[in-house]
Amino acid sequence: MRVLLCGPIADQGKPALGGYQSANLRLAMMLSSLSYSVDPLAYPVPQGSLARKAAGYLMGFFRIAYRLLRNDRKCVVFHITPLCKQFLPFELALVLVARIRRMPVIVDLRAGNQIQLYEERSSVYRVMFRKLLRTADAVTYEGEKYAKFVAGIAPRVARQLLPNFVPSTLPRLKSATPKDRPPVMVYVGQLSESKGVPRALEIFREIRRHEPDARFYLVGAGTCEVGRLAGMNGKTGHGVILAGSLPFEEIVPLLDAADFFLFLTNFPGEGHSNALTEAMARGCVPICTRHGFNPEVIGRAGIVVESDMTADAVAARILHCWGTEEWQEMSKEAVHRVRGHFTQAAVAPTLDKIYRLLTDNSVTASGLKQETSHR
Repeated sequence: MRVLLCGPIADQGKPALGGYQSANLRLAMMLSSLSYSVDPLAYPVPQGSLARKAAGYLMGFFRIAYRLLRNDRKCVVFHITPLCKQFLPFELALVLVARIRRMPVIVDLRAGNQIQLYEERSSVYRVMFRKLLRTADAVTYEGEKYAKFVAGIAPRVARQLLPNFVPSTLPRLKSATPKDRPPVMVYVGQLSESKGVPRALEIFREIRRHEPDARFYLVGAGTCEVGRLAGMNGKTGHGVILAGSLPFEEIVPLLDAADFFLFLTNFPGEGHSNALTEAMARGCVPICTRHGFNPEVIGRAGIVVESDMTADAVAARILHCWGTEEWQEMSKEAVHRVRGHFTQAAVAPTLDKIYRLLTDNSVTASGLKQETSHR
């Protein structure tokens, strides 16, 4: 069976430009391991002025549509991970072209702000979004809160939870951690205010008041602004280590060395974070805002930070966890949770079932589970 995987897709061996790219590359690799023939239809990544970017996107989407029209093979599934927003008209057009070519279509909803976009954007946007979902043969979504939302818009379309996942070999329990040392924190991702890095630094400063030798590794792009916020002149200062952008194989040792993953994001499009799942897989206890799909991802394996909690209150909660058996229990739970719900081995059977239902021409709204709880 051949899968036309359409969306932002990272090039293998190169840093991904965001969660969509890395998740789709991982999806393509999983499908290949399941003996599907994967043909990536990657979104364009134009550079330059606004006019150049607009022209680049237009030409890129035109090329994808042309490849769909020229497709002459049977047993082909069109799997699209739409960005929506300003891209929605182009993405709807691609889905309609795929249906003209009689391809089964999966619309794979990512990010955590699809409901908000639907409610706040124009009536034209809502019409296009409804058409996108209703034209599909199946809709998958990465967060449980989308189950009723999708069912309300497209009740006759098959739908299924399809969370982000990590390689099945990644989860690993940490060895017993001596409590006579200070805790080590880590964050991986964009170093920006919307991702909660300034707030994480504020919390870390409070931790350092009680644990002067505590460390905080920051991995990602945007080190200049973060260095200023942390009062640093170089790559290291006040317990903060700016590691810069790293390939994944160099991130894993930092996750293994860390005890907590600080993820104080308020990014509007936050959904199921790849970095969060990866950190949990290596036994880091997540400290997360109640935002995106964070609470349903971490379950009982971490600490949810409410919007009204002060930095010293969060720091006290972290230090209490570290100073008791709670940290060891949460660390184990994080690994077990990822292993049970968010690995390739856990997700592959669901996706395989969807594809086979579609190509058997027997898919119905009742052919797939409507909701899958991870609580």
